[in-house]
Amino acid sequence: MHLTIAIATWNRAALLAETLVSLATLRVPDDVTWDIVVCDNNSSDHTKQVVEDAKGAAPLLQQPLLRELAYLFEPTQGKSHALNRILREARGEWVLLLDDDVVVDPDWVAAYLRAIARYPGAAVFGGAVLPRLYKPARRSHQYLLEHYPGAFGVLEVSRDTPISNPQPTPGGANMAVRRDVALRLGFDTSRGMFSGVRVAGEDMMMALSVLGEGYEGWLIADARVLHHTPPRDLGARRLFRWQTGLGKSWAHERGRPTPGRFGVAWWAWREMARRTARMLLRWRPWPSRSYYDALVEVAQYWGYLRSK
Repeated sequence: MHLTIAIATWNRAALLAETLVSLATLRVPDDVTWDIVVCDNNSSDHTKQVVEDAKGAAPLLQQPLLRELAYLFEPTQGKSHALNRILREARGEWVLLLDDDVVVDPDWVAAYLRAIARYPGAAVFGGAVLPRLYKPARRSHQYLLEHYPGAFGVLEVSRDTPISNPQPTPGGANMAVRRDVALRLGFDTSRGMFSGVRVAGEDMMMALSVLGEGYEGWLIADARVLHHTPPRDLGARRLFRWQTGLGKSWAHERGRPTPGRFGVAWWAWREMARRTARMLLRWRPWPSRSYYDALVEVAQYWGYLRSK
């Protein structure tokens, strides 16, 4: 079997370098060959140089079954455009997707290979995405990590679990798809990261589309990666920003708010004001689930109102 490890990246050269270094630690079975494809989604930093440097790095060169580290450039902005370019160029029977800010467990590839053998009817898998903390999370940050893990790129998988609609679904930071199936379906180019602005759901929609074709999908407990989680990304601001991205995806599912008098959707702005007032009334000087739930509602609705 031949596998392609794929990374879509945009302006994260330093973190991408760490991801590539971690791939040198992989323990890949002797009967499997693999290649790495990095798709640069119109970066303005030194992403290309990072990939060129990695090609000459001794640890990667010592991987005997690694056939190539390829660099692609996708000028059309949007992560899904980069992912679709990867699917067109990949040579592997399976494409293993990583974000550009994770480091892999050495048995990451082996875990997916065991899953492919264990679930022959599957065409999509996901794995655990755990926080890579640089110092212990303080009280409010730990609370947010425990109660709203998805907002911080965290997906805990304690046992193999079937993918289902609407949850649980895999995250694009750690996901595997059968190339022929994914290439036919394609990632939704109206979703993904656009120059730092996130419209959620390209990974979820791919997984659900695969299920809609009659294939199985599974989350795999022992396919693990660590996700870059600096202290500055652990607060309520990150929670708000991530939930705003979810709200932006509502426009694809339910349509934009219907304009009323003078072409303005006054009813939608009244709803926004109502949710904001409820959030402010629930604020507490200590971590409060009711407050953060209200903040989530405000953020999602704000994203919906600002969607295009």
